[in-house]
Amino acid sequence: MAVRVKSLSTEEIAEIARAIGDSFYDHNYGEKEKGIAKYITEREMMKQYMKVFVVAGMKSGTLYATSERGEGYIMLMGSKWEKMKLGAAIGMLRDMINALGGFKKSLEFFNTIKTGGIALDDKLKKEKKDFLQVVMLVVRKEYQGQGYMRQLMEFAYEKADTYGVPCILDTDAQNKLDKYCHLGMQHVATRKVAGDCYLYDLMREV
Repeated sequence: MAVRVKSLSTEEIAEIARAIGDSFYDHNYGEKEKGIAKYITEREMMKQYMKVFVVAGMKSGTLYATSERGEGYIMLMGSKWEKMKLGAAIGMLRDMINALGGFKKSLEFFNTIKTGGIALDDKLKKEKKDFLQVVMLVVRKEYQGQGYMRQLMEFAYEKADTYGVPCILDTDAQNKLDKYCHLGMQHVATRKVAGDCYLYDLMREV
């Protein structure tokens, strides 16, 4: 079980965003993989980019923690459930543009991601199919390897089963993909963003 995060201090938000950012920059990617950190070239920029998701999730009530101690966090989004509030969505877009260095750089970043093809969530939306998406998941370093990632994924599965929809997510490394598959997801598509950057789409059916 997980608890909804209703409020966080500025310091707590920064700590979670830093943990997520570090998980990209410090990850041991495969020999031919660079991950999305290649396109967000500064650690501080990555932290600010991830902070956007933490704040939007908290404001919308779609951010959850493993417990009050906050060993790990997960942000969920759904086509009908776990929806982002309008104010949070507008703030998220504004803050995302600022975090990525302005409108031009943001456009370049998202256009680069799009070169890999249509994302699974966009595909399901086009097909008018409901889903629950894991937008963000992180376990703080000192709690890794203690089952908290599994706990968060099982929480997402329970939510998806309650809604009667598949659970989806994407990731940017083969070894991350393998871990999610071990936790019950299925690899459904690979998007080649560039010669050394891939995004892997995963789904767990109802």
